[in-house]
Amino acid sequence: MRWSTVKGCICLLLGLLMLTGCVKKENPPNPAEKPMEKGIQDVSRYFPVESQLTWDYEGEGNEYAGFTRRVMHTQGNKAQVSEDNGGTVLGMVFEVTSSQVVKTYTKEEFYSDKNLLEEKPNLEEVILKAPLKVGATWKNERDQREVVSTSERVEVPGGTFHNVVKIKITSLEHPPEEGRQFEYYAENTGLILREFTVGEDKITSQLKSLKKTEARPQTQKDTLSIEGMQQEVVLHLVEGAPLPFYTYAPSDMMVERTASGEGEAFRFVANFAGKKRDDAYMSLFFYPQGTSVEEAVKFASGMILSNRWQKVGRYNNPDTEKSYPWSESEWQFMDKVNNQSYVGNIAVGKHGDRVFHIINHYPEDFAEGFVPRTGKILEKFTWTDTGEQLNKT
Repeated sequence: MRWSTVKGCICLLLGLLMLTGCVKKENPPNPAEKPMEKGIQDVSRYFPVESQLTWDYEGEGNEYAGFTRRVMHTQGNKAQVSEDNGGTVLGMVFEVTSSQVVKTYTKEEFYSDKNLLEEKPNLEEVILKAPLKVGATWKNERDQREVVSTSERVEVPGGTFHNVVKIKITSLEHPPEEGRQFEYYAENTGLILREFTVGEDKITSQLKSLKKTEARPQTQKDTLSIEGMQQEVVLHLVEGAPLPFYTYAPSDMMVERTASGEGEAFRFVANFAGKKRDDAYMSLFFYPQGTSVEEAVKFASGMILSNRWQKVGRYNNPDTEKSYPWSESEWQFMDKVNNQSYVGNIAVGKHGDRVFHIINHYPEDFAEGFVPRTGKILEKFTWTDTGEQLNKT
């Protein structure tokens, strides 16, 4: 090979090496140099408040950990929500926008369907705040909230949820060792899990179901057989929410709702021709969650004794014909006060994990008008969680 040829090859090789040395080497992008994620901008997707939505939560670790939430009223970006844990009912108002969810009003021992949306705010507690991204924090008067994850996978009785937002709640009134709390929110579902831990003890509330019920008509027309004659009557809707029932009552039966730590009661009181008779009523009473049928039977029997009513019959075996197909135990009774004779009955029943009793009490000469009316109330009585009618269970 001639020297000129070798020289040319060497020059070409050196040129290629120089060219290669001038190319900039591409390094993998540094995660620290990535632009900050924007996070979730619309928090309303994680707190739905459509009218008639109902959430049922299964509790563990405490008798009041299970509860039911229901949207009672809505107006604009406001929603009234009731929360019933079996011991008390809480009425709450939320303002929901894309940027934040704020609880603006709360009322304890709230056993009514009254609209609270126009009540003057009595607090400002931010539940969720945009953007929802890991590390985001905000403070309320009593707690601080921090987004610790937006990609949780959570299994609860109501299903498996992905990309769940996990919120850590730290009390500003108590030291951390007194407990840790987390809430988990899923898109288009809302709160699916609440955890509270103290030492080795853990209390959880897990979503069991989310349902939307159709709005029911406020009135219905029907007929009653009174003294052998068919009479047309107007029935008015009675909502039991957050208890899982509704029924319809004749317009001349007043409805009174009361509650205490011992339970919740609905009284249907005769108001014939505009004259209220407190001695003619049907009472529907729900015992606190955890009450057994045996405890309710004992309590109901004690009521008969304390009122000095005279028992005249009792269902206590499967071969005895019952007045109510759903009753676990029932009695008939009679009474006499100031020459006025009274008759009635009391029956104990159970639906799901709630025990209840129904009492009918009325003057004997009211029977032909009173019994058809209370019979219609029980005929229309429907459990909202199963869709079953009481008298057909």
